[in-house]
Amino acid sequence: MKKKVLHVINSLTTGGAEILLANSLSPGGLQEYTDNYLVYFNKTSYLADTIDKDVKLINLNYTGGVDIIRMLLQLKSIIKTNKIDIVHTHLTPASLYTHLLCPVLLKELKNFEYLLEVFQQLTGFEIYLDIYGDGDIPKYESVINNNDLKVKMMGHIDDIATVIHQYDLFIMPSKFEGFPLSLFEAMAAGVPLMLSDIGPLRSIVKEHAIYFSLNDAASVAAIMQQIFNNTIDISGMAVKAKAYAEKTVRRDIYIKRLLDIYNQLTPQK
Repeated sequence: MKKKVLHVINSLTTGGAEILLANSLSPGGLQEYTDNYLVYFNKTSYLADTIDKDVKLINLNYTGGVDIIRMLLQLKSIIKTNKIDIVHTHLTPASLYTHLLCPVLLKELKNFEYLLEVFQQLTGFEIYLDIYGDGDIPKYESVINNNDLKVKMMGHIDDIATVIHQYDLFIMPSKFEGFPLSLFEAMAAGVPLMLSDIGPLRSIVKEHAIYFSLNDAASVAAIMQQIFNNTIDISGMAVKAKAYAEKTVRRDIYIKRLLDIYNQLTPQK
């Protein structure tokens, strides 16, 4: 019996994450292995027509404001009525809203706090950090201001590819990850990677990144100092990572990675 997977995304317009999701759910994709439901808040495009006809498409027709209460209740009903095994969220605010219904998932998965710890060790260096994403931004900014850190909270961005080219290094301190699109967008743009040393990221990126511990902020700061002083060759690593990304980001590999994650989360049915 197939696992039931509910995908939740803001819309089916033509952004990078939307195209990736629609491609994975088109004929011959994930539907061959899992029973998929796709819920989106509003707005659609030609992408809906590319999705396998057996995928259950549900438009919540969210109109904003207080309509969020009705939308969340409908989403909760979909999860319960269809006995969903796995909820897979894509982008923010879809992830945030879904987490309200699945409180067990409310963790600081992106680990922004750890980056702030690292940059407390780097106040004497001309190393700057821009953090993209949502979360408790006022709390982070309080730490930044109180410690005079060279860090800016940039907030949510729909397409990281539009800004990634301006950076010298992409750093991801996540405690948990699946198959992060932003990571491959960084590689494709030729930006070197510095990633938390967790199994999913190592299995995806292999030797094409610098990996760091999640329990030793001082050692991470030391690595960044070495990069700043050019004692670590990140440019050569970036060239190899770009070539690796171009041959790795294929639908069959993406689907295999997702299935591996789904199987880890729930036992075989």
